[in-house]
Amino acid sequence: MFDVRKLQNKIEKFTLNISEEDVFDFIRNEKRWPLNYNSGQKSIEYIDNFGRPIALGLYTSENYINFDSFIKLYNKGFTFVISSVFDLNKELRDLHDKIIDVTGVKINGNFYFSKGGQQPSFDSHKHPYSVIVKQIYGRGYWKVDKIYKELQPGKTLCVPAETYHQVYKVDTKKLSLTVNLQ
Repeated sequence: MFDVRKLQNKIEKFTLNISEEDVFDFIRNEKRWPLNYNSGQKSIEYIDNFGRPIALGLYTSENYINFDSFIKLYNKGFTFVISSVFDLNKELRDLHDKIIDVTGVKINGNFYFSKGGQQPSFDSHKHPYSVIVKQIYGRGYWKVDKIYKELQPGKTLCVPAETYHQVYKVDTKKLSLTVNLQ
């Protein structure tokens, strides 16, 4: 068994230099983002003002992301969940490999990407697995159980399995990486 806190420290020490423009470049590769992966998971969704994940209006008739629709919703302040991101660049691939070396368990990485203005997150929820959040840029405002935490760029937060959590505010452009330890 691995120590989640030690893994959290390793992830915090790992530098990720990813900008807003880098994320836009990732999304411009439209064929990388089908409506659904083979697992059935959506590749990109946004969180509506009721805290629900929505893909409606984001995809072309061929079921690939429509970059123009993505940008319009981003500019309106919606938060996007961009799934399965560990293959997008060398830094992310290297981080993925380091995590696998420590854990030996299946992991998934997602970006939470927003400039703020709309619903910041899903309502309070929990997962049957632990999650480590790394704030890449901007600030993250988290409620974990009943404790409020502000996450600065480069810092991490561990959300243990079966723990209620949510982002309660987005006041700047932000990019977070969640590492789901399944």
